[in-house]
Amino acid sequence: MKKLNKAIMSFRIGPQKWIEDGRFEDLMELFSQYPSVTDEIAFFTHDTHSPLPIDVITERAFILAKRISVVRQNGYRAGINHLATLGHLNENLPNSVPADYGRIVGIDGTVAQGSLCPNDEKVRKYVEQTYRVLALANPDFIWTDDDMRLSNHYPVMVGCFCDNCLSEFAKETGTCYTKKSLRDAFNSGPLEDKLDVRNAWIEHHKSTMEKLFALVERSVHDVNPGVVIGVMPTELLFDGYNYARTTEILAGTDKADVIWRPGEGFYFDERPAGLMNKAHSLGRQAVMIPDSVSSIQAEIENFPYQPLKKSKHMNALEGATYIAAGCTGAAFNVLPMCDETLTEYAPIVRKLADTRPFYDLLVKNVQRSKASGVHTGWCRNSVITENLMEGDWLSRDVLGNSFSHADEILDLGIPVAYDPAASQVTLLSGNSAAALKEADILRMLSSGVYMNAQALDRLNAMGYGELTGFVSGQAFEHGTQEKLAKHQLNAGFEGHKRDARQSFAWWGVPVNAIVPTNDNCETLTELIDYNGTVVAPCVMGLFENRLGGRVCVAGYYPWTFLQSLGKASQIKTVLRWLSKDGLPAYIGSFQKAAMWCRYTESGDPVIVLINSSLDEAEDMTLMLKTTSRQVRVFDMRCRETVIESSGSDGDYEKFILPVINPWDMRMIKA
Repeated sequence: MKKLNKAIMSFRIGPQKWIEDGRFEDLMELFSQYPSVTDEIAFFTHDTHSPLPIDVITERAFILAKRISVVRQNGYRAGINHLATLGHLNENLPNSVPADYGRIVGIDGTVAQGSLCPNDEKVRKYVEQTYRVLALANPDFIWTDDDMRLSNHYPVMVGCFCDNCLSEFAKETGTCYTKKSLRDAFNSGPLEDKLDVRNAWIEHHKSTMEKLFALVERSVHDVNPGVVIGVMPTELLFDGYNYARTTEILAGTDKADVIWRPGEGFYFDERPAGLMNKAHSLGRQAVMIPDSVSSIQAEIENFPYQPLKKSKHMNALEGATYIAAGCTGAAFNVLPMCDETLTEYAPIVRKLADTRPFYDLLVKNVQRSKASGVHTGWCRNSVITENLMEGDWLSRDVLGNSFSHADEILDLGIPVAYDPAASQVTLLSGNSAAALKEADILRMLSSGVYMNAQALDRLNAMGYGELTGFVSGQAFEHGTQEKLAKHQLNAGFEGHKRDARQSFAWWGVPVNAIVPTNDNCETLTELIDYNGTVVAPCVMGLFENRLGGRVCVAGYYPWTFLQSLGKASQIKTVLRWLSKDGLPAYIGSFQKAAMWCRYTESGDPVIVLINSSLDEAEDMTLMLKTTSRQVRVFDMRCRETVIESSGSDGDYEKFILPVINPWDMRMIKA
């Protein structure tokens, strides 16, 4: 991997701003006012999400060759963003490729008219022609877009079940399926059989996309070997996060650079917490990209591109947040989609230019180091465990279930790790363990794990009961509260009650008593009814197993309604105990914060945190595992403040930070 001295920033430009000479000149004039805001300019081939006929692509490539030349003369790298190769919306169909090209077909027979099947030979010839034409425009790079996947080809949710694809799947597995028999295999029968066929379907997706990316690579590099190829994934749950193999394929025989642009939806800031959902998605994606890759530009999109939909501050914060999560820059798709003038967008560009030094500061300090902290128990095949016991695997409710369970814990100022090897504690939910290999489970149970009753049941069913220390007991559907027992990890909050009964009313998740199976188990909380009568002596317990691993099982809503002082304090002490004080940092005060801990080349911790509340954060207390007695705090304008330690707690130094505005970021170096 190349060492980076600054962030890698780019802008993506729609055709309304480059096809006509006058609009293109206005665009270049805007960038001339803020020359440092970007390093690259990528031109969209089109702005609708169904593939265009090859004659239209050829006509536009001729214009793009001229635009690319001008952009280079102005000191920027210039390239093409091809939207779209396969397509993913039923959009602009009268002007799309003809109907005799194979389309994506759903398992129920639904046809995605705007999306092409990559296993159709006519489609493959079209893809080859398209990328050869684009390469002839002599760009520095060509980006594929986020339709290069086998999911979310609306209205089809997952995969293509056309005759070609089912035939390919039969060759790969040795079993012939109809749409109905394959759906039955996904959803019924013995658990191991369901897992096997779901895994096989993901492998089928990987194989199909590998062939498509190989076709793109040959088509581009046969014409122009110097062109860098870029990939824009979203979280490819059903494509097996095949990022390493995709990188190898697109590098070709000459081992060309490959660039990545992880993406996810966060289009307006009326719900600012959506920023964190996207950041964690990009963090999971970035950690799957090989270490050899230097350019990882987080996709930032403001569809429908109306300036009041997302503030200038949020645009700037997004770039920094995604760098904190593991990207090395950002690609801004924030300029107008239609005929608006650029004048109303200039304030966004100016704000990003003002924030550019902070992006550079972040990247120079953390490069591609991995975030350290708690891991949410996901793996590249986690999606095979969704709706495992009942329900339809291909239904829309599977997306994100493997990840979002830990959101409230992370909101407490707990650092997140996207690579389990960089974590000290795993937050394990549901049937996630069924997708893990034995070595991964043993690693987890040899360190620290916080889990719910469903995860406990799955681990026990897999034969790990000796290492978990508990079994789940009676289920309660209503009428209970959690009461903190007398225990050193509850110090100061013994007797604190938590009432989360609405969790069952809203989501139908029962409470489970937790029953110890080992004399070394300890009780943290008990279950009481509304008269205060104990109905289960343990609903949250601790256990240290023979491998030296520490386990906490929580049967009373372990993921929700955690943000009272007593419960939040208990969660932090439990995580410290589980990690054996290995957590690199956490927020010791009772405030909401998002946090990443990454490292400089010399191994010094760098904390990036966001005040994720609408209140000012006064006296936010950073507990940092360090021998240093002072830290340097940088705001988003790169202004530096030196803070001295206010004391220590074991290996942790206590630093009280200056006031942080709502949804603002700080970088902290020991």
